[in-house]
Amino acid sequence: MGQYYFPTILREKNGRYFSEQFYSHDYDNGLKLMEHSYVGNDFTETVLSQLHHKPGRLAWIGDYAEKGDFAELHREDGDAALEALEAAFFRHYKAFGLRKGKKYTHPEAVSDFSASRFILNHDKKVFIDMRKYCEKCPETDWGATIHPLPLLTAVGNGRGGGDYGGELEEDVGCWCGDLIEVQDAKPNGYADVTEDCFFEES
Repeated sequence: MGQYYFPTILREKNGRYFSEQFYSHDYDNGLKLMEHSYVGNDFTETVLSQLHHKPGRLAWIGDYAEKGDFAELHREDGDAALEALEAAFFRHYKAFGLRKGKKYTHPEAVSDFSASRFILNHDKKVFIDMRKYCEKCPETDWGATIHPLPLLTAVGNGRGGGDYGGELEEDVGCWCGDLIEVQDAKPNGYADVTEDCFFEES
């Protein structure tokens, strides 16, 4: 069976989490991970645009995701803070999934938003230079470039049709729940991991 994904952004204020969720059908895209995880795709680019100078915790959650996935993906078993974060993500994700997007007012579609910007992971103190990424990452057989962020934040990959399988599959999800921001300028004091994120389907 195909696995459907709902990107979820959590932002914290006064000790409470507030969420933004995104429904790919609102952008005429498929729900499966590899139906929309491409540079220039309206759905993926719109999610990224909501992180432009607005840091938020991001997880691209599949409907086969399970409790304990965050710890496994981060290789940090027994981390109480990570377990609490996962629980918060799943609460918001499940509430949204039950609505199936019907009550969600989505942002206007954005195309080619991230291609010349920098994606920062504030927790890991690293960044991806999307201009360099687009120049150097091999394209798919049909001329598209896989966008790294949906894969790096995906939860549940490998359990359903339409999931990612290929180079760096072991790294899929390793940023799930991390504090992500999109900026226009190269950050100071952060490591450039662009060339460590070249995803290629088998």
